[in-house]
Amino acid sequence: MVLVDVLKLPSSTGQWSSEQVELEYLTGEAHQLSCYIFLTRTAYPQREAERKQLLRCFNVPRMVYMDMGYRCNGYFGSRESHDKAGRLEGYFTWFRCLVKIARSTPQAGTGYTWSEMTFFSRWESGHCMMLCVDTPDGFQEQLEQIMESEQGALDLNDPFALHMPLMDQIITSYDQSVWNIRDLIRRVEKERENDWAIDADFSELHEISRHATHSTETLSVTTESMKAMRERHKDFHERSHSTTIANNACWTMTQQRMDFQAQLIRNLKLRSRANQERLQSEITLAYNVITQRDSKVMVEIGAATKSDSAAMKTVAIVTMIFLPATFTSAVFSMSFFDFSPGDGTQADEWRVSSKIWIYWVVAISLTGLTLFAWLFWRRKRGQMFAIGRFRERRAHRLQGMQREKA
Repeated sequence: MVLVDVLKLPSSTGQWSSEQVELEYLTGEAHQLSCYIFLTRTAYPQREAERKQLLRCFNVPRMVYMDMGYRCNGYFGSRESHDKAGRLEGYFTWFRCLVKIARSTPQAGTGYTWSEMTFFSRWESGHCMMLCVDTPDGFQEQLEQIMESEQGALDLNDPFALHMPLMDQIITSYDQSVWNIRDLIRRVEKERENDWAIDADFSELHEISRHATHSTETLSVTTESMKAMRERHKDFHERSHSTTIANNACWTMTQQRMDFQAQLIRNLKLRSRANQERLQSEITLAYNVITQRDSKVMVEIGAATKSDSAAMKTVAIVTMIFLPATFTSAVFSMSFFDFSPGDGTQADEWRVSSKIWIYWVVAISLTGLTLFAWLFWRRKRGQMFAIGRFRERRAHRLQGMQREKA
């Protein structure tokens, strides 16, 4: 037994009231209530067969209770049923829309909640039942206030009578979604005024951008769904051949209300796109400011490098001047060379050791070994750097795949 919250309109009192009722009773055929039934996401069946059983009285097509319909980002559809004589017996609709509410967290980050709202209606002459799945917190209470303010204004001979207050509240949820994202963007804009770009949190900017993209997507889908709803309502009125002044007046009011609701949704979609553009401007500005700052740093580094290069050039010139003389003195100071000055009877004499080849063998060998060691170290260091870059890219790809799965 599943107890659900119900906002109902008993025919005896004509006043909307809330209570808890067994879901099995409401989805049966024994009652003649006009009501909204509120079912939480956890209470809504997760398996296709269970969803089919729950929605059997709403006459929905198979694609609605399939997993595809359960994951869909929005739709609207309707279906009629007729008796054996071909007279209209019932009218059924199914409608789905998603709302993402983003908000700031105490850690200066962003959090969010999804409301994957799905609505199923079953209308029979004079009364209509609406099943509401996964509505946001406070949705039921605010809808009850709307129904109290419109007491007696609904024409329950219209299958879309209960859709109008419902759409008012859905638009309110979308309004909260769009303006919450705007508040997050405005916080970023204010932080920019305090040297924000120096420590820009691009991860947070990416999260806000993701929220804004989802907001625009869901508003675009709902815009199309509301367009389809209006067309179905117009088609129903034209085929019902209603000629009474009262019915025509109610139909006109409903059409006008649908037009206004559609305009509000379109305006919110424009606001959502403006949020995306503002956020993209902030990201571009952050990149430009950081690039400009890095350019100034590179100019300073270049000036310092130029100064160091001038000093090293001076050292190199001095070294070039003294190196030949230093090498010459080092060579002739070795014991391989012997100079004997003359004493008047004997001339000066230079003698070179026959082992002078040992010096050249050792010197050339050490020079070659040093060059080989340097070349080996340089090649090894390049390989280690390439391996490190490869591992880093692979780690980034694995993290990206894990985030997509999550």
